[in-house]
Order: sequence, then structure tokens, then C-alpha cells
Amino acid sequence: MTIARIWTETNKTTNTAPVCNGLATLLWLAQIGDIEMHPWYSRITPARRGEGHAHLPHTDFASSEEALRGSVLNFPDQLVFDIDPYIFPKGQKPREGPGEKDPEYTRVGFEAAAEAALLLRKLLEGLGLQLFVKTSGKTGLHIYVPIARRYTYDETHAFAKTICQFLAEQHPNRLTVEWAVEKRVGKVFLDYNQNRLGATLASAYSLRPTAQATVSTPLTWRELERGVDPLAFTYAAVPKRLQKREDPWKDLGRIQQRLEEAIRTAGGRTVAAGQSPPRHGRRGRRSTM
Repeated sequence: MTIARIWTETNKTTNTAPVCNGLATLLWLAQIGDIEMHPWYSRITPARRGEGHAHLPHTDFASSEEALRGSVLNFPDQLVFDIDPYIFPKGQKPREGPGEKDPEYTRVGFEAAAEAALLLRKLLEGLGLQLFVKTSGKTGLHIYVPIARRYTYDETHAFAKTICQFLAEQHPNRLTVEWAVEKRVGKVFLDYNQNRLGATLASAYSLRPTAQATVSTPLTWRELERGVDPLAFTYAAVPKRLQKREDPWKDLGRIQQRLEEAIRTAGGRTVAAGQSPPRHGRRGRRSTM
């Protein structure tokens, strides 16, 4: 089993992480009780020509934060959107005090998340980008945009933030990017902050620790448009599903999209419509692991 040593700014030292790149490691993780799989959006694989910025990123993740940020681990293969409905059953509100404040699953909440995902899809496809959707395995949805391995987490964060803020401004009664939980209630939260170094989401086909043993399941956009019940995708049902149909995400790893082209398209369309182009900063909020 391969072990990666990765710098953590919090403790000013290195952490170790298993690299799950084979069946044996996957079985080992399952045997030690790792219910959820939370991989990074970036790889330890050495860079190839055309990846990174002016210089090829290196494979020193462990010596310092500066080294980590100059390494291949700071250049993700996907840009992600975490779509969380903060729509509570009638009479309920966020829990007070520390701990989890997310609402329990409701059909109304999931349908609102699906509507938000379709709005996001319309916007991003209009910019020439291809994107993939899956259930979170809990209350919402995850959107992945495969990209070329040439943007840092700060850059993908800035891009995702611009997109989410624009959508929230267009649909203020339905969508929000507010960080305070109390301000999200009754709306769908568009979380762009998952695009940061060290952040993770449950992987495709990961189990989630729910009473139903649900699975974070890749969908086709047609399925989402027609309507699905995320609670139906359980540890027992998903293997049968894959026996009957191909994986909707089978081509995700082969797609490498350029964000510059999407930004140019966005600027051209807003200018043609007589609007000011949305400002896209190169750097988002920095975060340490």
C-alpha cells in the first residue's frame, strides 16, 4: 500500500494518508471500518507537460506549506459544487449549540436541490463546460466539473465562488451563499468552499453513515430531470443498478476542460447583453489543512 506524507499547516508537521489506488487498499479501508471514502480532487501522480503553471509542479508534499502549494496536490482534476437544501420540515429550525445543524432529508428539500443543480447545469453548459451530478447520499447533490490539471485550488475556488454568487443573485428567494446557517433557512445553499486545498467530499459510490446505508450515487441528468429518490440508492440497490446500466461517470476522468474559455464566454455574453462581466479573481480564500 502506498502512503503519502502531506504537510499540515495546523500542526506544522506531516500527516500520513493512504493512497487508495487498488482493490487491496480499498478492502483494507473497509476492514478497518472506513464507511465513507473522502478522496482529494488532486493526485500524487507526477505532472506532465502542460500541467501546472509556468513550471511543472513537483511531488514534495511534506516539507512545508510552500512545498505543498507548489506540488501536484495543489492542482485538482475537478472543480466541485456542494448543493445543500436548508429546507426544514414545518415547525423545525436549525439545532442550537455546537454540532451538526443540517436539516434531515425531506422530499421537498431534495427537489429544491435538484432544481438548483439544473440551474447550475444550464449556466455552466452555456459556458461550454461539461459537468456530472451525483447524490450526496444524504440530503443534497454534488456537481463535478472535470478540468485540466493546470489550476490551483485558489483559482478553482475563485471560479466556483463567482458562479455561485451569480446564481444566488439571480434567484435570491431560492438560492444562497450565506455562511451563517440561520440565513440559509428555506433556501438551497450553494457551497463553493469545498474547492480548497485539503477539502473533500464523499466519493462517487461511497457509503454514507445513514440509517438506510445510502450511497453517493452518480446520476444521468435525464434521471435528475425526471426525478429520483436518493434514499433508494442503498448499499444493496446500487450494485444491482450497475449490473443493469453503465456508470454515468465512466468518462469523467478522460475530460480535461479549460476554464479560460468559459470565462471568455461569460464575458462575451454579458457584454453583448449590455451587462458588466462578472469579476473573477485569480485567488480565493486560502485554507490550511
